[in-house]
Amino acid sequence: MSLSAEALILQLHGALLRELADATSQDFAGLEQAARFCRRNKLIDNNTAKRLAHLDHAFNYVRHITKVKADLFLSFIRELTSGKAFTPDSQSHAAAADEL
Repeated sequence: MSLSAEALILQLHGALLRELADATSQDFAGLEQAARFCRRNKLIDNNTAKRLAHLDHAFNYVRHITKVKADLFLSFIRELTSGKAFTPDSQSHAAAADEL
């Protein structure tokens, strides 16, 4: 059975974070921090640092997403694309836009 995209992101993030920590003897809070350190010390190029940062962002998104947030964000985008005027008076939609 193949892994879901979410599981792949989580596994890859952990493996890369441990690999970079072991290789540099540093403790990093996340891949973005590790990427900055490694780029600054010329261990990786800018493109690799960007890829690590993107993976870190995806990991954090997956880690914090809930069905409620996902549904609110989808609803918010549907309102924007349906031609209806969006008014940020709606607390739920404003919260969804801010958090995602």
